[in-house]
Amino acid sequence: MPDVPSFAAVAAEAANGTAWDRAAEDGSSRWWSTQGRLLRRFRQALGAFEAGLHEVVALALGLPLHLLSAVKGAVGYRARGRALVSVLEALGQDLDRLLLAGALAGCWGSPWRWQPAPPRLVPLVPAHLDRAKASTTLEHRFADHFG
Repeated sequence: MPDVPSFAAVAAEAANGTAWDRAAEDGSSRWWSTQGRLLRRFRQALGAFEAGLHEVVALALGLPLHLLSAVKGAVGYRARGRALVSVLEALGQDLDRLLLAGALAGCWGSPWRWQPAPPRLVPLVPAHLDRAKASTTLEHRFADHFG
């Protein structure tokens, strides 16, 4: 089974200017087109391709809007990698927020987490952003997605 890199690894390599193989005599598990595709998927999960969605994602992640604006506006694989690394650094170890972002962007369904005690599944949607309590347009958009 080929080594499948994480979003963090793909972003870090791009930020460092490590371009994946464009041609390899014996093949490669790290092709240039794959690197670009994975960077695109990561950016899509952060709302980079739908007008205004990066603002909703910034709200959901509790991140400054300028970080997500940089992801949206980045040109070239190095700049995209640097912007994505900045988001990951801001998230730290809290990758549940990245799961929320991807769900908002339509990359996957609403995320849930297993809670061992008492044993049950719990939604990762922040309670303060439910539809009944939403007060801003961005909060309404977030609540409409999960509501």
